[in-house]
Amino acid sequence: MLTIGDVLAVIGSVMLICVSTWALLMAMALLFEGRVAQAEIRLMMAPGRAFGAGLLLAVTVGLFAVALLSQANGLVKLIGWSLFLGLLLVSALGASGLARLIGHRIEAVEKDISPLRAYGRGAAICVAAGLVPMVGWFLITPALLMVSLGAGFQAIRHRTKPVESHPAPAGAEAIS
Repeated sequence: MLTIGDVLAVIGSVMLICVSTWALLMAMALLFEGRVAQAEIRLMMAPGRAFGAGLLLAVTVGLFAVALLSQANGLVKLIGWSLFLGLLLVSALGASGLARLIGHRIEAVEKDISPLRAYGRGAAICVAAGLVPMVGWFLITPALLMVSLGAGFQAIRHRTKPVESHPAPAGAEAIS
């Protein structure tokens, strides 16, 4: 029997996961601007190719990671967790590119919005799309994960000319 406390715990957990996912997408875009821009370009030019690459990675590396996680040896489990978390990080990079793409499209429609606010809305749309019951859980979220994984992998793998970024803030030379 479920109590009101159980229901509130689940609702609170889902809300915290959504907020932390949104924050991760924002952080990835601000910290890895060049790679996120590459992921955005990959998604804009060939979303099908990104989906295929993501599906291939999820099936090969993902299943290998799950197989390693089921082993009794702690070191092997650590390698499995590392592979699994690596896939999630690459997927976060690609999802950040998707949110940036959505943000640019929002900017095209709403002219007086700042780029950061448009990007925040794009990230919120990516996260909220997965909350739609049944369709979001079993269709949109897996599709977004595959596309994001593929775009993130392509952005990391391809060595292309760096995308222009904003100049470093004053005093940044002293840090490095």
